[in-house]
Amino acid sequence: MTSNIQSRVLRISCPNFCAEEINALQSLCNLLKAHLKQPWEIVSGHDADLILLNLDTDDPSAHRSATLPVVGCALRPRMHAQGTIHRPLRASEILAVLSDLGERAGRPFAQHNDVGALADGRYRLQSWPIEFEQWPEDWLGVLAAMTRSARSLRDIAERTGLAPEEVDRCVALLGRQGLLDIVESRIEHATEPPQTAGRWQQLVSKVGQILGFS
Repeated sequence: MTSNIQSRVLRISCPNFCAEEINALQSLCNLLKAHLKQPWEIVSGHDADLILLNLDTDDPSAHRSATLPVVGCALRPRMHAQGTIHRPLRASEILAVLSDLGERAGRPFAQHNDVGALADGRYRLQSWPIEFEQWPEDWLGVLAAMTRSARSLRDIAERTGLAPEEVDRCVALLGRQGLLDIVESRIEHATEPPQTAGRWQQLVSKVGQILGFS
């Protein structure tokens, strides 16, 4: 039986797209519908699962979000952060983005309301979010802490010096995006399985250098 997450319509917000670009995106979504596991629709505002952002506007930063995946679009994507795609939008790139985020949305993750709810669990990062460069800078340490080892929320807070509530916010967002594995405390000392490289895993080495990790 199909789960509620897998069957629900996922939403794209394009806060600084013109009407012509939104119509073009709608046409692409209709064209790619048969190749996507989840249906997608375009909505207004930030009540969405994905934000597509035009980076060629005067002030695109006004539309960024710290809690939603943001994918930048630009005439010259190589002049922007890794993960930026072309505008005008290309079918192949939109298919890759929607497929990746749709797959994450379909992965189960135990929901929790506070740090103590899964205190006995350990978290390991499967892959870095494609929009990590737009996340709060303090959160990069959280991502790095879980890249090679499974760690508890309290352990992450101690290593990064962040408040437990801030670590919880970051981990919860990663969980909603389907980027975490949960390791029970009873197998904490077992041999860890090799980490599966995701589509965007090559970004880890770049960020590791920025943060000073070997």
